[in-house]
Amino acid sequence: MYLPPLQAVHNAELYQTGDVTVDPSAVIGLGVILQASPKGRIVIGAGACLGMGTLVNACEGPLAIESGAVLGPGVLMVGQGKVGANASIGAVSTIFNASIPPMQVLAAGSVIGQIGTPVLSESARSPTPQ
Repeated sequence: MYLPPLQAVHNAELYQTGDVTVDPSAVIGLGVILQASPKGRIVIGAGACLGMGTLVNACEGPLAIESGAVLGPGVLMVGQGKVGANASIGAVSTIFNASIPPMQVLAAGSVIGQIGTPVLSESARSPTPQ
């Protein structure tokens, strides 16, 4: 699988909005965005590491990154769930409404979780008149 090179991040600030708790010992890379919707909550544990350009968006529930977990650069995590203690998520991976067990290692470019309902073709949506 081809993974495009990561682009330089022009914003060195950490952007966080909503109910976000970051342990002081966590390492947050450049350009990280932490967004919690009104019904969401983000908790970053002790010693966790979020790589450059990571986006974490909690929707409809809690999203936790437990102690020692590592999210590589460009990881997108959306919905609710957690990354277990000491788990490692490869660069440019996408996680939708899923939990990763402790000590799990995901390869770069992985897509995990339920993205949504499958798209039906036009013929499957409505019966054709006979």
